[in-house]
Amino acid sequence: MSILTFAGTTPDKPAIIAAETGDAVDFATLNSTSMRLARVLRNSLDEGARVAMLMENVAAAYTAAWACRRAGLRCVPVNWHLSRDEAAYIVSNSDARALIVSPGLAALACDLAGLVPNLTMLLVAGEAFDRFASLD
Repeated sequence: MSILTFAGTTPDKPAIIAAETGDAVDFATLNSTSMRLARVLRNSLDEGARVAMLMENVAAAYTAAWACRRAGLRCVPVNWHLSRDEAAYIVSNSDARALIVSPGLAALACDLAGLVPNLTMLLVAGEAFDRFASLD
């Protein structure tokens, strides 16, 4: 079954509960936010393009991952515990065209944006900063 099915049958049921923060996202919200982000990604990236995700264990990571899947893009998870150079190596060698980050990783995200010239889209799951536009 897909998120769309659950959003239609049990829209208020929690789809994600983040253990660290207790944040919950219901199926209706996950469906609508991931569809909206998928449209944005699809309008800017070619099908099959890679999207690097540098995110902590937050609910927005699932929204971003589902959006990539819906848009026909390849998601490249980047462990947020890596050093700047290690993360830059993964993002660069994956040929990622977009980078989606969580707000707590702003410093590392700005470093990566400067080190990887192929990134054409920079997004943050929270308030915009530097060259990163907000997913909201």
